[in-house]
Amino acid sequence: MSPTTEQLLNTVAAMTVNEIVDLTKAIEDKFGVKASDVKAESLVGFLDSTQLAEEEQTEFDVVLKEVGETKIKVIKIVRAITNLGLKESKDLTEPGAVIVRELSKEDAELTKKSLEDAGATVVLK
Repeated sequence: MSPTTEQLLNTVAAMTVNEIVDLTKAIEDKFGVKASDVKAESLVGFLDSTQLAEEEQTEFDVVLKEVGETKIKVIKIVRAITNLGLKESKDLTEPGAVIVRELSKEDAELTKKSLEDAGATVVLK
């Protein structure tokens, strides 16, 4: 009785990367074909992506990309968010300035929305 495709895939899924590389080499030799040049590291990510999943970002910086036409409104919002004085808040309204660092995703989204409502363009990093 020959194995089904599903049984073969389950067998391959249970193999280590080195075993898969050896299997590929054996198939190449047996059938006289050449598999595409795949690195073992890429197979690891393909076969077991749950182990290599990137950590989800939990802290965000709110960065001002553009102030827009209503700079005074943006300065007022920056001042309210940061509790800084007028001059310091004005200095933070330059493109590329980090308004607030290491906020939770929810707080960063709220801060971004407040600044965008005032006319600024903001990115989260």
